[in-house]
Amino acid sequence: MLEAKREILKRFQTQSSSAVEIPKEYHGFILGKGGVKLKELEKQTATKITIPKETESSGRIVVTGPKEGMLHTVETVLTFIHGFYFLHASRN
Repeated sequence: MLEAKREILKRFQTQSSSAVEIPKEYHGFILGKGGVKLKELEKQTATKITIPKETESSGRIVVTGPKEGMLHTVETVLTFIHGFYFLHASRN
């Protein structure tokens, strides 16, 4: 029983969380149609991505999960938004 408690505590200690401010106009691109992109990224990285509701004024996206997965998710989201921004900026 004690060993099981230690294992659970160990897993919780390796959990990390990070908040990233992303303009709301990009949230739909992170979600994908029907939330498919979001779910796939969560599955690949074993993270939970929390995106504020449309009615909320905040653009703060929170990523929680194993540190490695959390870092990968944040990097992926930022890279995607950066690329999307420059693609559309070059068209204007």
